[in-house]
Amino acid sequence: MQKQPQDRQTQISLTILATSDVHGSLSSYDALADTHQPSGGLTRISSYVSDMRKTAANCLLLDNGDFLQGAAICDLAAMGDLDQFAKHPVLKAMNHLKYDAVGLGNHELDYGLTYLRKCLAQAEFPVVSSNLGCVRQPWKSELILERKVCDQNGKEHTLKIGILSVMPQQVVEWNRIHLRNEIAALNPVAAAKTRAAHLKSMGADLIIALAHTGIGAIDPPVDAENVAIPIAKIQHIDAVICGHTHQIFPTPTHTTQSVIDSKNGRIHGKPAVMAGFNASYLGKIDLELQNLKDQWQVTQSTTEVIAMVPKEAQRDGTAQDIELLEKLAPYQSATRRKLQRKIGTVNQPIHSYFARLPGDPSCALTALAKFQFAQSDANQHTLPDLPILAASSPFRSGGKAGPTYFTDVKSGPVTSGDLYELHPFQNTISALQINGRQLKDWLEMSASSFRQVRPRTRRQTLKDPSFPCYGFDTVYGVTYQIDLFEPAKYDVLGRIKHGGPGKRIRKLQWQGQDVAPDQEFILLTNSYRAGGGGNFPHAADAKRVDITPQDLRELVADTIANGFDPDDLPTAPWQFTPLRDASAIFLTGPGARQVVNEADHLPLTEVGMNDDGFLEYRLDLAPKRAQASLAIPSSSAYITC
Repeated sequence: MQKQPQDRQTQISLTILATSDVHGSLSSYDALADTHQPSGGLTRISSYVSDMRKTAANCLLLDNGDFLQGAAICDLAAMGDLDQFAKHPVLKAMNHLKYDAVGLGNHELDYGLTYLRKCLAQAEFPVVSSNLGCVRQPWKSELILERKVCDQNGKEHTLKIGILSVMPQQVVEWNRIHLRNEIAALNPVAAAKTRAAHLKSMGADLIIALAHTGIGAIDPPVDAENVAIPIAKIQHIDAVICGHTHQIFPTPTHTTQSVIDSKNGRIHGKPAVMAGFNASYLGKIDLELQNLKDQWQVTQSTTEVIAMVPKEAQRDGTAQDIELLEKLAPYQSATRRKLQRKIGTVNQPIHSYFARLPGDPSCALTALAKFQFAQSDANQHTLPDLPILAASSPFRSGGKAGPTYFTDVKSGPVTSGDLYELHPFQNTISALQINGRQLKDWLEMSASSFRQVRPRTRRQTLKDPSFPCYGFDTVYGVTYQIDLFEPAKYDVLGRIKHGGPGKRIRKLQWQGQDVAPDQEFILLTNSYRAGGGGNFPHAADAKRVDITPQDLRELVADTIANGFDPDDLPTAPWQFTPLRDASAIFLTGPGARQVVNEADHLPLTEVGMNDDGFLEYRLDLAPKRAQASLAIPSSSAYITC
């Protein structure tokens, strides 16, 4: 695909700007914290795009999906709490930016098809989804944009730019309760191949794939969630906008594979970009096109992601767009008032500063809400007479989102805004019937989010950064140990890294007895995980058990409103297997200091702040005395011998 430029040929320079996984991040205002953040937001991206349009002769602005959900302002709009305004706040912002085309992401379907139709009717730009179909479809299956562009001599040409868009086909399962079989989903790779060929036959000079899917395996299974690599391989596709996994590409830290050029941002030789999430980055692809034998061909490309932070603002003009801020101000004021509504009281802090360590109170609260609902009259289904377990994962626990991205609900009154910290996504409760062998594999996947630890080794980082925050499940109702001396069984895509059954999970027991491989359980989880999200083994093909599909955020709200004591929270079900002369570095937010200073029984020693603003602690994996859990001081130790 990459050819050497020929100066005698007609050349066109084209800049493609792309956002992905914006999730309702409209400005620097953080409605949950009621503060202004120094980075991110469509208002900053708007300023950068405006400057680029002034300097780049030929410029496109695209979005790769997941724009309608993820922030409190989005949920309030969906519930009708912002109906006093003429338009949805996200659509108002995106119309202001004048997007050329937008692809759908899986979270656009979180509120159902009727609501999506209502929102897309407000869009002043074309919306595309190539592997979803329904009656009265409010989006296009493909699109050709005809744009007047200038060559190197200032001569004008008409460029036909084909746009296709795909997302994981599991979306119909993740949103089964909202969609009610109203939408059919095709395999994204097959759909992209079909649409690319059709766009080419219609005369497209250039084809861009809005691939709302991550960079996964080179040769993934047919039902894989992240398939950007095979999509980039498809004939006729010239550039790929990736997303869904909230990662950044290109970046030197991305895993290099034979078909991936992580430094220059190419997959199968084609330019590709992924712009993080929450409007914290903007993807940028610069293409050089030449007219060879009456066909436009990509001859050169450069790819980068641009951080929407103050230091970049000084260089690139990414201060916030004042005009857009003024348009959004009424929405944000109304959101602030709504989020301040009190729903109940908690008698202990609920935070995620120590997520992926035993005793995480944010996961414990979610598990309590699941247990209470499953066994209440509100659940209109009787569960099988089997032991009930509950899996919970943290949603806000740092990672790529930065050192301020943590749940931090203080002891005392709890507001509606606090609920969004606990559950930013609208997942519903689901129930699966699994056996002991499947349960152990599930826990091995969770334990794989830790790096392998060696004795007498300094500066070992505990968490594997390739796993997202929500890639770690704590399973309540059983007890178990995680042995970090053993290698991880799975990678983030759920592929087996090392042969054999996996040895990190030890002493897996139910009521003090070893769990047998054929012992049956009911596992309470969420609709995303039950539909295969996160690549947990056996999740997608496990037997489903009927349970009333209530929104998990509402279940947590009910638990808080009804009141609970700290002793009601389920105790930490797991601990690290002791590993003498070993320690690991645990990264968390600076707010963790307020908890550690009040709990000197933790096996953590502060190291200091790193360059990214995270607080580092050294976790002792072989303490000399029993240590109580942070969340449940009376519970079992983090590590016991």
